[in-house]
Amino acid sequence: MAQKVLKELPIFVHFALTFGPLIVLIRDHILGLISLDDARIMQITEASWDGVKR
Repeated sequence: MAQKVLKELPIFVHFALTFGPLIVLIRDHILGLISLDDARIMQITEASWDGVKR
């Protein structure tokens, strides 16, 4: 955070915004609700990064 790359949020909020959605997506993939191919993983990664970057 010294480089001001991330939004000014407590680190626990960053963890929640990062790992919460990932856990749900992995669970949904395991349950067969969604397919996680390379393109979808890239979309999810970009959307997640957009949520926490400045």
